[in-house]
Amino acid sequence: MRSPLLDGGVQSVSQFTGRTLIFHVWGLWCGDSLADIDDVARLHRRLARSRNLAIAGLHVRAAYGRWGSLQAFFAEKRYRFPVALDPDSTVYRDWGLRWTPSYVIIDPAGVIRDYASGLRGEGGIGMRGLVDRANAVHRVSLGR
Repeated sequence: MRSPLLDGGVQSVSQFTGRTLIFHVWGLWCGDSLADIDDVARLHRRLARSRNLAIAGLHVRAAYGRWGSLQAFFAEKRYRFPVALDPDSTVYRDWGLRWTPSYVIIDPAGVIRDYASGLRGEGGIGMRGLVDRANAVHRVSLGR
């Protein structure tokens, strides 16, 4: 999977090889995604220097609600984390996803090992729960 980044360049899952990746799939048009986004921004800051875990985002659909663009949303919220774009939901469909937000946990070898569909709200696992699950995948991948 290779997707263009909001601020230019390209993001690929392969660039995270060696670390366990939390792949965050979301959209501004989705109320559940908006409920999670502050936690996601904190998680990006927290994992920025991690040797074991990483987080990458993918915005699906070219629907931006009242903001009109992803850039306007990021400017208003003062977010500064990378996000790849999937305007026609190709990656979303190819991966067989059915819900946003989705958190796909990929082991250091690039194999999908776990999945969650929200941090907040009913059934949400919370940021701590997501990090715990990603750390568990990482430990298993190392044989610990």
